[in-house]
Amino acid sequence: MEKKTACVIGLGPAGLVAVKELNAAGFDVVGYDALSRIGGRWSLDPSYATGGVWKEMYWNGERRKCGYSDFPWHGEDYDENDAVEKDLLGLFPHSTEARAYLEAYADHNNLKPLCRLNTRVLLAERDQKTGRWNVTTKSGDDKETTRVFDYLAVCPGRQAKARNQLEGKELANYQGKLMHSSELKSIRAFEGQRVLVVGASASGSDISSHLAREGGCSRVVNSVRRVPYHMDRVSPVNDLSLDDFLAPRLAVWLGRHFPDDVVNRGFKALVLENFPSQLTEEITGSAELVPDKDIRKAGLGLSSDYVSLAKEGKLTVKPAVQSAFGTTVRFADESTEEFDTIICGTGYDVDMSFLDKEVQRRIQYTSPFTGAEEVALYKHTLMPDYDNIAFLGLYNGAGPIYMSFELQARYIAKLWTGSLAYPSERAIKAGVDKFKEYREVGPHHATELSIDVAETIADELKLTPSFLEALLDRRLLTGAVYPCYYRIKDEVESKGKPKNYQKLFDYYMEHPGKAAKEY
Repeated sequence: MEKKTACVIGLGPAGLVAVKELNAAGFDVVGYDALSRIGGRWSLDPSYATGGVWKEMYWNGERRKCGYSDFPWHGEDYDENDAVEKDLLGLFPHSTEARAYLEAYADHNNLKPLCRLNTRVLLAERDQKTGRWNVTTKSGDDKETTRVFDYLAVCPGRQAKARNQLEGKELANYQGKLMHSSELKSIRAFEGQRVLVVGASASGSDISSHLAREGGCSRVVNSVRRVPYHMDRVSPVNDLSLDDFLAPRLAVWLGRHFPDDVVNRGFKALVLENFPSQLTEEITGSAELVPDKDIRKAGLGLSSDYVSLAKEGKLTVKPAVQSAFGTTVRFADESTEEFDTIICGTGYDVDMSFLDKEVQRRIQYTSPFTGAEEVALYKHTLMPDYDNIAFLGLYNGAGPIYMSFELQARYIAKLWTGSLAYPSERAIKAGVDKFKEYREVGPHHATELSIDVAETIADELKLTPSFLEALLDRRLLTGAVYPCYYRIKDEVESKGKPKNYQKLFDYYMEHPGKAAKEY
């Protein structure tokens, strides 16, 4: 019997695992990527214009929670690799280690023969008669080729298109160096300069703290529309990583059964318990530059030592940018200041320009609060009407994301082989409406917890514990979720030699990763 064909667009973390799972399920798979190396933004390919990975960048997540379930990530594996920089605090991999891990994963699973690098997808168009996908690509030698596929997995990544909504407005008359955070190559490129970083979320907060601590700048200012509650990668209270309390199963279950305000009050208490030091009027010099009492309005910032750097005067917090002329910037409090460089950490839009126009029309969604261009999907994976296309790795996640990408890949492999019943059209449309309703609650719903996305799909795959199982083993309820957990039930049912994921999970739970004391 002839194999069904599957095309994977994008070979970053989501695309790689899609190639792996679809190949394992028996599909004839081809993956395409315009870059010269696998890994997406973590390939460190200099041609990736919107990669947003700078030389001194570390992952926000602890490696043991951020890898693929069947390929544990251990830092010691890369000790002998001269191209890999030392990790941070013994827990957080440097960008060079991230690249090495993805390369090792591809080699281990023999994925590279299935990958077509230096090959850009120009158009993926659905044949209205056959329902198959005509995929036109352009290789490095400018040769255009069209191939027909039965299935299409779309994995271009969330960082495909930088969004800088200030460039033509508030900063239209700024004459210094203006750049988006995606263009940042090294924190040390601004030595002696006065630098303004715009944005309070993960990129803006992290870049600001890195510049203030090690950039050698004469002054660093972070302009924010709202002051978030700041979290470091590691809690100063117990030396545990952020993921240990950000990703328990209990958070997901409570979110399903309790009102939004109750869940967020509990979440705020958890944040303050682990990160008690927050910005105050005494630190910022303004009663307006403190976090709102409602964490849903304030949001979250993620960095290293942001609050302590502000306390020491190495980092200044300012309100939103109002206007600029020459190199002078005016802020919402009417204060003015001159800057040599402005870095806008203002996010990204999902780029689906290579897709069939009708598909784009059906899935495109603009956030009413952030203005971000997104895709509205069922379980962040499926769209209405078409049962042979899926989207992976495109949601705006916080926390360990690889395990959710992997579960998406396992999910579509089972759906497309028929070993799992495809959801009804009614269910898919209801799921899309649910996504839109979630986004429209407020700006705090601009992001999903990655563990929530993972659990939602794992439920479909019957990989999550029952309530009784969680009560009998409280680790399953209140402990951190590790990727290997989602292999345990499959392992019990498999006929092959078990890899003992249960043993690995038990080890991780008994030996949580604690941060090394030295920075």
